[in-house]
Amino acid sequence: MRLNRLSDQQAATMPPMYRLIVAARLRMEWLRQRYLLLVGVLTMSLAVAGTAYYWSSARFVLSTDNAYVQDPSMVTSRVSGCVSAAMMENHQSAKCP
Repeated sequence: MRLNRLSDQQAATMPPMYRLIVAARLRMEWLRQRYLLLVGVLTMSLAVAGTAYYWSSARFVLSTDNAYVQDPSMVTSRVSGCVSAAMMENHQSAKCP
């Protein structure tokens, strides 16, 4: 039930207690509308901020939580015996002679 503001004629003819009840209901309706508006604005601003963050930086972050090698291959040396040292650094490409 939506209550509108009372006209002067209506307010004059009703009992004082009923006027207070109607005024309180009008205030509660106003507060409820403002609260819903505030919640809607905050939700939309969070959605816009999250979308902007995703499009600006988060979509470029790579993740390898479930990374695995499907076809493992063996790395062997061309000489018989044990290899005592490998003169390579991490992530260095090797050239075949």
